[in-house]
Amino acid sequence: MRRRNAYTLIEMLIVVSILLVFAGLVIPSSNETAYDQLLSVARVLASDLAYARSLAVANNDQYTVTFSGSGNSYTLQYGGSNPALINLPVTPFRSPTDPPSQQIQRLADLPQVTASVNLVAAADVSGTLMTAVTNVQFNGLGGTTRSDPTWIWLASGTGSSRQYLVITINPVTGLTSMGTYSGTAPANSLLLAGT
Repeated sequence: MRRRNAYTLIEMLIVVSILLVFAGLVIPSSNETAYDQLLSVARVLASDLAYARSLAVANNDQYTVTFSGSGNSYTLQYGGSNPALINLPVTPFRSPTDPPSQQIQRLADLPQVTASVNLVAAADVSGTLMTAVTNVQFNGLGGTTRSDPTWIWLASGTGSSRQYLVITINPVTGLTSMGTYSGTAPANSLLLAGT
């Protein structure tokens, strides 16, 4: 009898099939959860706020980010009075359809965001008093033009499973921080128009 030194095609297919089954059990799904998508959008918004702040510091002037609930978007533009600064710098993050004076970020256009993430509210927060706002403006020192923190709510999901994430902007430094993921909705008086 001759000794075999190779495997048959059937044996190889059985081994590959078993490995595929184990891989399907071990490798986590690549579908992001609603929390992951909400956090991803919050990080994009925080980086765009940091960009607006850096433009304000670099040009020693004011730049504004305006929030739109109906468009589920926000817009960065120059907020001062120097005509030489009206057009924003060209960056790879601006859409070719944006006017030269604006950078518009529509949340639905963000890559790999399959769950519905919405920009729902913004407020000036003074102690326990919250006042609805539609924008935040950064000054030449990097802070905001408000004396109180600005909170921005993002939401994902619907009905009782709707979850929120709050981004806070420090008025002195202009730096952002993210709150906790929770089911606590902002007051109706703080909702952006169209949400």
